[in-house]
Amino acid sequence: MGKKFRQSRATRVTTVSVVTAGLVVFTLAASAASLGGINVGSLFTQETPVTIEIPDPPGPIVFTDFSGCVNRIDGWEDASGAIWISHSGGWQCLGNNGVRAQQRVPLGNATVVIPYSTGIRVSTDIFDISHQSNRSGPGLSLLNDGSGNFVYVIYERDQDRVTIGVGSGGVDTPLFQITPAFSDLDSGTMSVELNGTVLDLTFGGQDFGPYDLVEATPLLGNTRFGLVADHDNFSTFNSFTIELLP
Repeated sequence: MGKKFRQSRATRVTTVSVVTAGLVVFTLAASAASLGGINVGSLFTQETPVTIEIPDPPGPIVFTDFSGCVNRIDGWEDASGAIWISHSGGWQCLGNNGVRAQQRVPLGNATVVIPYSTGIRVSTDIFDISHQSNRSGPGLSLLNDGSGNFVYVIYERDQDRVTIGVGSGGVDTPLFQITPAFSDLDSGTMSVELNGTVLDLTFGGQDFGPYDLVEATPLLGNTRFGLVADHDNFSTFNSFTIELLP
């Protein structure tokens, strides 16, 4: 299936003036012969207009609120031209600008592919977050290779913690477990920034990190990013954005 990407890179044009300073040197005929020298006459300035382009901060390369998506998300093309693939979990469009996994499976995930694996920010808004002890929770799928190996960031509401780990074939290996200064959050925006091996996380209005993904080095070149729901067919996602970092 074809892959599409759309990127906004507007620029602003401005004109600046470059001022050049110099000396006007001339010979005073009356004194040159008698003094045997050259006198400095005056200082001058020259103004030259130069037009340059200043790039605006890059716009999102993937952006969707899932409007227009019906039935299953697998193969759906969003407004930014990204094509969604449901790897596991049977991801379903809800018809009201939201999606969720329909199957309670380990690390069910759906992703899009982009041309980058670093220098990006990935964000989603999550609602109706599951609060059952046998449902681990929702989050983001990162650096996914499309065959079940990826980095995940999941909010486990029943345990009031955020877990960063590696999923491989439905088996998860936690790398970091974070206890935020809030509890029982039923909705929130999750945002992850990736720069090389470094991950920074914002969730529930709090910042966490940096965390070094050196243990996930084999995944760092992968370019699929999306959503994950671990044993969770209740939590709802109603936006997803990928931006280039300034």
